[in-house]
Amino acid sequence: MFGAQDSSYQAAGAEPGIRALCAAFYHHMDREAQASTIRSWHKDDLDDMADRLASFVCGWLGGPRLYSQKFGPISIPSYHQQFDIGEAERDAWIHCMDLAIEEQNWDADFKRYLKAQFRIPAERCRSR
Repeated sequence: MFGAQDSSYQAAGAEPGIRALCAAFYHHMDREAQASTIRSWHKDDLDDMADRLASFVCGWLGGPRLYSQKFGPISIPSYHQQFDIGEAERDAWIHCMDLAIEEQNWDADFKRYLKAQFRIPAERCRSR
């Protein structure tokens, strides 16, 4: 059952699997036309952001809380208030994440579960 203890973290392949997901996510953000606005909010080099996202997702999926260990506390919605995030931006983020999830060698049920879970913080970050 996903979402219990570290089951989602393990289903994702632990830290290496999550890092692969986040690298794929930023690969798509860098290339998908509909993601050009959200891409413009980032530095040219996406390695730091991929590390930050992977560190966050590890803890979010029940694994070690790497983000707070490396970078300190974070509130995802509060941090994203600096950006003008509407439905289009939210949907572009979701689109890139969905593409990244589909590329992973994971169970189909876990992919569906994870796609649904990522929609929650994506919606919470929407500011308009």
